[in-house]
Amino acid sequence: MRKTLLVILDGFGYTTKLKHKNPLFTAKLPFLKRQSKNGILIYAHGEHVGLQPDQMGNSEVGHLTIGAGRIILQDIMRINKVIEENALVNYLNEAKVFENDTIHFVGLLSDGGIHSHILHLKALIKECNSRIKNIYIHCIADGRDTAPRSFEKYFTDIENFCKGTSAKIASVSGRYFSMDRNENTERIEESYKMMTGDKEGIINYEVSVDENIKPVLLLKEGSIKKEDSVFFFNFRADRMKQIVRRFMKEHKNIYTMMVYDEEFQVTPLFKKEKVEKCLAQVIATKLNQCHIAETEKFAHVTYFLNGNEIIPFENEKREIVESPRVKNYEHTPEMSTRQVGEKIIKEIQNNTPFIVSNIASPDMIGHTGNYSATCRALEITDEVLSMVYDECKKNEYTMVITADHGNCEEMFDDKGGVATKHTKNKVPFIICSDVTNDDWSFKDTEYGLSDVAPTILELLSLEQPKEMTGKSLLKILK
Repeated sequence: MRKTLLVILDGFGYTTKLKHKNPLFTAKLPFLKRQSKNGILIYAHGEHVGLQPDQMGNSEVGHLTIGAGRIILQDIMRINKVIEENALVNYLNEAKVFENDTIHFVGLLSDGGIHSHILHLKALIKECNSRIKNIYIHCIADGRDTAPRSFEKYFTDIENFCKGTSAKIASVSGRYFSMDRNENTERIEESYKMMTGDKEGIINYEVSVDENIKPVLLLKEGSIKKEDSVFFFNFRADRMKQIVRRFMKEHKNIYTMMVYDEEFQVTPLFKKEKVEKCLAQVIATKLNQCHIAETEKFAHVTYFLNGNEIIPFENEKREIVESPRVKNYEHTPEMSTRQVGEKIIKEIQNNTPFIVSNIASPDMIGHTGNYSATCRALEITDEVLSMVYDECKKNEYTMVITADHGNCEEMFDDKGGVATKHTKNKVPFIICSDVTNDDWSFKDTEYGLSDVAPTILELLSLEQPKEMTGKSLLKILK
């Protein structure tokens, strides 16, 4: 058995595209470049992680696949299948959605497929149109999983779709306000008061990106009343929890696309499917483990990695570091990477047999579109990884590095515009050792994130359960 540390770099893909505009080639990353000699590239998008072919991966899907050790049919695919089979009405009937005269759909108006999809909203409107008298839409603008300033396109699309139906667009707000997950309650409160208030306004597009659009009520009659039904149509939970929790304080008729939290007193349309015999569950039967991340990615390295299980497994310790409370992370490119590194080193010194940690900054700073800040975030990450590796060597740990999806390696699109969304690039998988190497030298493969857990289990000398269909990568890396 080899004590093992798994570090998941969030949003760190690899490409040689546009080298002069690629942070991986601009930033000084001596440790990661050196270790790439030991590394391979693996899939983290599309059907390789249970998504639609050619769809970019994301943090939730990436961590779930890493922990599951198999390809899981993701929520977006489950919903798509139900819609394609014309069975959505059955789910709505069972949830008793049609029993109220007024319903408000709240969610991210986007085709990014990370948190929501506009096709799901259209399907919901279609089924409710002849069954519910008043339908209102409260649009959340994206600009992160889509082009930074593309909201008008989606707004026009849904506006045209609503013609000939009883649905009306009632409000707009940027995801910065309505989809906060870092306990910035003032943002959620501003969004909530707008949706339940009576002050009309106009959309302000004079912001740098769509996610910062200020909350504005477009239709006074579309204000959400306490007796109305409210349906949150995002299928991803982490950025919906705070706004739903706020509505729960004063509203009772609340529906959600998926289970956002087991303790929420709401009606979910789809039940969450837990993943049995995931990595953490298997390890828990024999060894102690510790999961470490900062606030922004804590759910990923716990709930999602653990197969949609909220409660820690036996012998599982969790360490959370607070993310900086700033309006935009480009002002703090280091985020809490150093503090996370300190937590990892402490657990190494404690001889915890298995440690898994997420480094959030490559993804979160990549999303800002700030090139220099992204380079700085990567450089700090490289420094911390180097220090952690030194500690691993002192304490006889095997250090494994991978990523959940791509992002920071592509900061510009094909037209030269700023790119802030995830990519479909492969991600690294590295088992660290003392090597000499000056430039990137990954070996390309056809393996994927589902092969990570079997590799970790082999390092820990634990038997791979039959439920895991992935393959250990140790032989490939020798």
